[in-house]
Amino acid sequence: MFAEAITNPAVSLATSLGSPLGWYNDQQGEIGALCGGFGYPMPNSNGSETYMVQKVWSNVYEDCIVEVPVQKSVTIRPSPTTVSTTTKSPDLVVPDVVFVKGGLHVDPMYALSYFGGPLISSVEVSPIFWGQNTQFQSELEEFYKFLVDSPFMDIMTQYGTKEYPIQKGTYITSHIIQVDSSKEKKPIDDVMDIQSMLRELVISGTIKPTLNSYFPIHFAPNTNITHYNQQSCVDFCGYHSVVNITDISPKAKYLFYGVIADQSEDSECYSSCGASDAFGNSCSIASHELAEAVTDPVVFDKFTGWFGRSGEIADACNQQQYKYGSWTIQKLWSNSNNRCMKMNVTAITTSAQSANAVSSATIVD
Repeated sequence: MFAEAITNPAVSLATSLGSPLGWYNDQQGEIGALCGGFGYPMPNSNGSETYMVQKVWSNVYEDCIVEVPVQKSVTIRPSPTTVSTTTKSPDLVVPDVVFVKGGLHVDPMYALSYFGGPLISSVEVSPIFWGQNTQFQSELEEFYKFLVDSPFMDIMTQYGTKEYPIQKGTYITSHIIQVDSSKEKKPIDDVMDIQSMLRELVISGTIKPTLNSYFPIHFAPNTNITHYNQQSCVDFCGYHSVVNITDISPKAKYLFYGVIADQSEDSECYSSCGASDAFGNSCSIASHELAEAVTDPVVFDKFTGWFGRSGEIADACNQQQYKYGSWTIQKLWSNSNNRCMKMNVTAITTSAQSANAVSSATIVD
């Protein structure tokens, strides 16, 4: 904020591009907003104290910096392409004011910032049903076929980058994990059971992950799932995660997956994970996790995709459901429109690489 007050002090008086704006980029904002991300440790002059400061954009050095680097020959460029950082810090810093084309202020509570990691460009979905008694199997297959090729994906194009442009995806196939009925209701641990199962499927050749693969896993009724000491239907309705498969996969370093707890009437999740019925809530959670897997797929001990103070793209709109035909879908946060959005009518969005990208999404108040 200090740097922006110096370089653009009259921003609150501006109603359009031009005077009284100071230094400003009409696509990504002010000197600090361009570098929204984690704090950077910087010692004082005598090294007695270290402070967390945010980098600011330098036209001269074409980078986000905290101090003037060793002099080099430079070419001035008006704006960066993708400004990012993957440095881990306990304090996530996102811009206090974010701008998109036209001068729209994005609420800092929900604004998403990009941290330079991989995104899923064209998602390839292969649902996995944990147990032959998993409900809504055929219906969920049809839902995923619809979702990946629908305007739902267009809402996410604004978060695409030059290296990872986000576009519509493809449904591949489903897989059923045969589980002894006597063990179907035993607790399932994310690391010990789910990740181990996924690695076994890769080793056996049952699944062949690519850079775009996403495997949402749905469970039979009353299956209790634990994830880092959290429990399904008590602490979460679903989540997405990642497994490092470098040692067993020739095509992909990571396997991206989602976990969607059973939402049936017999489940502890029933009526607590959304306002729809069992199938509708299953679809809503599935859309939530798919969107977050696309825009922030590598979630180990730090966030490397799109993330903000309220979490990921679907967290700011958690359980804000709407109907699209027979499907129940969750709204997604849009930086470009500064609100949660649902698909339908053409709207203007702003991508990380393009000033004007047209998507089939409508603004929802």
